Amino acid sequence: MIGQPSRAVPLQANPLVATSSLDEFAQAIRPIFGVLNLGLTGGQKGFRATANFRKLEHSGLYYGHYDGRLNVSIPHASFIAQGLTIGGSVDYSSGSGSAILRKDELPFPVFERSRIKLDFSEGHRHLAFCMRPDAVLSKYNAMLGIGGDRLLNLNHAAPPPAAQLNRIPPPAAGPA
Repeated sequence: MIGQPSRAVPLQANPLVATSSLDEFAQAIRPIFGVLNLGLTGGQKGFRATANFRKLEHSGLYYGHYDGRLNVSIPHASFIAQGLTIGGSVDYSSGSGSAILRKDELPFPVFERSRIKLDFSEGHRHLAFCMRPDAVLSKYNAMLGIGGDRLLNLNHAAPPPAAQLNRIPPPAAGPA
């Protein structure tokens, strides 16, 4: 009998934490995401979190997998991020917008100083590309030729309505 194919785990060469303790999980991810509040819908029983993180020069790639309904609140983001749901769903809200995101849906980006609330479904898996705001602004300024005392500022505009969220199209069918 042929078994189920194993699912590759993103960033598995860069483990951050694998735990059934909410406190241990919070301690491990706090250096990446800053001040945050974590909770569980339905209690600690059956909770397990796995996180991998690859630090880059001014950014990092994060992978999270949560068994248990994890709730995350970040009152004042200290980063810029773009996430991607790869399994399960998340009820996502930031500032003046919210949406329920499912597999292969991209939320609106998280900007520095945003208030973020995430309610992850059981078995949720996601990737996030996190960037330091000063590094992003420095790159934009360099690309635009802005220097000296004139610096570009990020506009913290409202996110687009849920209907305008990006969906990743399925891969094109190959030859039959």
